[in-house]
Parts: sequence; C-alpha cells; structure tokens
Amino acid sequence: MRRIEIPSADICGAEIPRVLVGNSTFYYGTSYNPVKAVWRRIKFFHFPKNITKLVVKAISWGLTGIQLFAHPKFVDAVEKAEVATDADVHIVATAGTLGFPRTKPYASEIEYAAKLEPELVAPWLIADFLRKKALTERRRREIEEVLGLIRGIGAVPGISTHYPADVIPKIDESGLDVNFYLVPINKMGFYMHPNKQTALEAIRRTKKPVIATKPLAWGRIPPKEAFEFLFEEGVASVAVGVASEKELFETFSAASEVLRSGRSSPIRAYAKHGIP
Repeated sequence: MRRIEIPSADICGAEIPRVLVGNSTFYYGTSYNPVKAVWRRIKFFHFPKNITKLVVKAISWGLTGIQLFAHPKFVDAVEKAEVATDADVHIVATAGTLGFPRTKPYASEIEYAAKLEPELVAPWLIADFLRKKALTERRRREIEEVLGLIRGIGAVPGISTHYPADVIPKIDESGLDVNFYLVPINKMGFYMHPNKQTALEAIRRTKKPVIATKPLAWGRIPPKEAFEFLFEEGVASVAVGVASEKELFETFSAASEVLRSGRSSPIRAYAKHGIP
C-alpha cells in the first residue's frame, strides 16, 4: 500500500500535518483553465461523494490533514470519509465563506463544523475591512463574538484573509484572540493582496503561525517548486487543493520529498496552546 510521509507540527497546541488536503478545488475548481475549473466544481460540489472518495484515498495513504470550508456538503463528505476509515483526521476549518444566509453565516458554519471536532477554525472576510478602515469598538465586539463561538466548540481561532499586508499587522496589534493566519502564499504572489512583497513582509513579521493557501497558484507553479519556496519561508502548514488521485499522489509526494530533503526552514512562529 502506498504511504506518503508528511510530518506534523505543533500549531497552537494541536498536532497538524504540514501539508493539508485543501478544498478550494471542491468549490471553485481552482484551475487557470476555465473549462477545467467548471468541470471540477461540477465533479465535487454537485457530487460530494467524489469528495468522500478522494479523502478516503488520502487517508489510506497516511494523509490525515484536511482544510475545508464549513459548508454542509463538505463537512458531511469528510465525516463520511472519517466513518469509512475510522481515522483520526485533523481539521482546519474556514467559516463564513458560503452556503448559509449572509445574516449570520459564522454562527451557522461554526456550529456545523463542530461535527468534525476541528482543531483550528479561521473565519474568512471578518477582518478584511481593516485594509481600509480602523478597528472600531463595534467591529471589535463583532469579531470577539465570532472568536468566542470558535472557542465554544473547543477549537483555536485564527483569521483567514486575502489581504495579509493590511490585516495581519492590525490584528497583531489588536490583542484579539487570534492565534494563527490562513493566507495565500506562493512564489507568484497570486492572491497575495495588495502585492507579494508587502504580504511577505507582514507574514515574516508576525509571531503567530501561518498556514499557506493557494500554494500552486491554481496550477501555475509545479508542486516541488511551490513547496520549496513555502517551506524555506518557514510556514507552519500548507493547504493544497487536488482534483484526482493522481494529483493527490504527485502533489503530496513532492511535498514529502521537499520536507525530507532538509530544504525547509524552522517554522517561523508558534502560538502554543492558543496563547499568542
């Protein structure tokens, strides 16, 4: 049986694999080829049994880290894979992204994600206003409420954003119960708003662990090249989307090779046990 060795790291007191099966592919398609992106979305979002099948295969190869949107289709699909394999899966969830009424998406998604007992949960969009506005008392209370909901299900709260250069420094200064960041990082600067250089500066300055998303820039960067860049940057973990067993094997094998080669730097920062 195939086995792919991916070591884990202590991220906020939880042992999280340094490479996670991401789920952007399941919703967005995540391909620079628009036809392929549409096909992938149909394959996974409209037929979630394909998510379950891919996650079962990942678990059988020793890949037990999952980063997923807390959408009912994704949560239920991963739960079925857990039951089928009787495996201990490590979950990094993102809340507030899609699928629920926009009036109260965070509470609904956090509650639904609790089924999987996620170790880490990062609400998305909740702090993106900081790229243009200050953190008012009203906004602080709103964010604190959501972070409290995450603590309430036994998970450690973080923040997910596509604007790391603007959001990370302000959150670091705020004293909010934010313990890690889930942000795009890749060699091309894809989705690293407002630009790659300022985003990397913020990522390098924070004392909190960073989990990278969009590592392959939706298929534009070869896996080995992408992982060499990310692990030399000292990221704590990487969430990467795949659309087939072949992609799963090739992508995670490349990550394993880079991690075993010694070309990775020490993780830049730890916030152990949820304490900044």
